[in-house]
Amino acid sequence: MSIRTKIGIILTIAVTGFCTAQFLAQHYVLLPGFLSLERNEALKDLHRVEAAIQNEINQVDSICGDWSSWDDMYTFAQSYSEDFVSSNLVYSAFANNNLNLIFICDTTGRVIWGSAFDIAAQCAVNLTLFPPDRLPQTHPLFDGQIGPGSIRFMKKGILMTEKGPLILSARPILTSNDGGPSRGILIMGRFFDDAMIQRLAWQTQVEYSFASRPDPEKAPATSAALHRITPQEPYWIDAASADWLKVLSLYPDINDKPALLLTIKTPRNIAKKGYETIRIAVYSLLAAGLGILLMALLKNVN
Repeated sequence: MSIRTKIGIILTIAVTGFCTAQFLAQHYVLLPGFLSLERNEALKDLHRVEAAIQNEINQVDSICGDWSSWDDMYTFAQSYSEDFVSSNLVYSAFANNNLNLIFICDTTGRVIWGSAFDIAAQCAVNLTLFPPDRLPQTHPLFDGQIGPGSIRFMKKGILMTEKGPLILSARPILTSNDGGPSRGILIMGRFFDDAMIQRLAWQTQVEYSFASRPDPEKAPATSAALHRITPQEPYWIDAASADWLKVLSLYPDINDKPALLLTIKTPRNIAKKGYETIRIAVYSLLAAGLGILLMALLKNVN
């Protein structure tokens, strides 16, 4: 074997080994940093959407708080008045506040006045959970809290209905200076519909979707995600796609029970940048190594 051949073999092995070592170092040291950054950014998107949903809940709760601590409402809860209804409980009350439900109940759950409304269609809708006569003590909104001891009953959150998720607030009916005793409960709601989804997506600049929490036995495709989401690990990241990263999380209802399967979808631009960086680095090293090998062989020939 000639000297030139030996040198060629040695340099080839050296260049190959060096490029392989650099590739492994890039893949197992540099790339995980890109993937970790990508996951952190996806989680930030999830938290932005969750914060936007919570903001909607707080908005409804704020409106409900203004109406429930109001002398006129306090009087109406004791002595029904058509004048109050015609002046306040009209279409504009729903439309101006972007509300789909207003219910006024006494302290036992008997409905003094109540209506659910589709603002876009300008028509009333029926909801099984909100019958026109009485809301039972077993109602999921009350969760056993209504009755003589519910003077300061207060709740806010999401309630699942046959028309989809409903953002709700329930507050005690008090005087304008928050005096009591309470004369009932005011309930206000806003549907978590397609218009709200689009509005929150525009606000957060995040692509997301939600679905009622499926039964793992009836929806095996999501059972893996549901099994992975626990109180200790409140989300699951699906990185199976090379183009999209999905983050799945369960959003609670008004009683802090899992209700919505929330899915955030973000493009994998950071991961793609990481892989591109590794390719460029390895190709550059390979080109440099081949150049050194060629120069050494040519020098040896001369």
